[in-house]
Amino acid sequence: MPDDFLKSRLGKSSTSGFRTGRSRTQIPVCSFPQTEPTFAAAHEQERCARRRDLNMRFHRLYSDAQGESHWQDVDVELRERTFAPPAKAIEISTPETARQTMFLRLRAGWDEPIHPTPVAQKLVCLAGSVRVTASDGAFRDIGPGDVWHMEDKHGKGHHTVVTSDEDFLSVIIQHE
Repeated sequence: MPDDFLKSRLGKSSTSGFRTGRSRTQIPVCSFPQTEPTFAAAHEQERCARRRDLNMRFHRLYSDAQGESHWQDVDVELRERTFAPPAKAIEISTPETARQTMFLRLRAGWDEPIHPTPVAQKLVCLAGSVRVTASDGAFRDIGPGDVWHMEDKHGKGHHTVVTSDEDFLSVIIQHE
């Protein structure tokens, strides 16, 4: 699958952009013929090996005992297992229980007051972007493909503002 196709489906290239607070992961799809190695085949094998080393990651926002909210980038552990027989084994994370799922739209220009999250929940951004600032001043820019796990249920909370010219669209998965 060409890099341009992945970029068109998943946004900018993978890698963590800690300067901007963004984190993107591309799912590698690597295939090459089992023929005599050529320069192109060797290059493709090297590119695929580098992609296999990428981790999926999400942004965790939590509050400490004093009520201050902080960010933590969390790598998702994947293990190969049979998930949908008779399909081949795939790499998949440990399941998490979910209570309900919702879709959310924040209109362009939306800017909310600081608040804690009402329940532990994950947000998966589909379109647009927001800047979320923890009470300690650290922020993350959340855009298409990013996952934000909210656990700051007490204390000072966080501030969210839509930074894109388009509406922010997401899926919310509540755990409680």
